Amino acid sequence: MFWLMRIFRGVCGVLFAMQVIHVIEAILWISKIEVAELEMGGFYLLLSFKIIVLGVSGFLFFWLRDFINALHTKRYGRPHPTLAKNKWAL
Repeated sequence: MFWLMRIFRGVCGVLFAMQVIHVIEAILWISKIEVAELEMGGFYLLLSFKIIVLGVSGFLFFWLRDFINALHTKRYGRPHPTLAKNKWAL
């Protein structure tokens, strides 16, 4: 079961990283002067959706680390060897 949670954590981490890149790209794109004339309603809707996905996937990525460590400690008496060392480890 630990491997399944770690795979899900990896998927959340990849999704989190992709959303960070897209949100930064969108903020850089919106700062251009040529964009001021375009209809931005759909863009802001998509950007807000990306920020929500960013928040949820980031929360799950970091929360699952603590959850897996807690379950591993409960079962084996010590934190997960890989996750206890590094916060970014999968």
